[in-house]
Amino acid sequence: MRAAFIRVDRHRGGKQFVDRFPAVLGTDGCHCRVDVIDGTLVARDLGTGEVRVNGCRVLECPLLPGDHLKVGDMAFRVVYERLALGPLPWAVYPRPHPAGGKQAGAESPGESPPAISWEPASEQH
Repeated sequence: MRAAFIRVDRHRGGKQFVDRFPAVLGTDGCHCRVDVIDGTLVARDLGTGEVRVNGCRVLECPLLPGDHLKVGDMAFRVVYERLALGPLPWAVYPRPHPAGGKQAGAESPGESPPAISWEPASEQH
């Protein structure tokens, strides 16, 4: 699999191509590990608390083509062809809350949003 992480911050247009996974993205102490699980890219915060997917702070989260990934002050648009045809590896996928780009129940001004860790969906038989 090959993925492109296109900068959408002040360094707009810069591209980082990745074809070996796991890969680590980041700078200045903020790091994110990107793995492939069942044909889908998955971002994992490496303990910095500064990884966001589509505006939501996450510990671990699947990445879909077109998603926005922010690692510290670096922001990317994720571009790749998802190899899996089935559902995402997790049952819940974070999206920004429609009112203001925050998740439901988000923090009051000045507070950091809560970190989110996603558990694999349990199989139903």
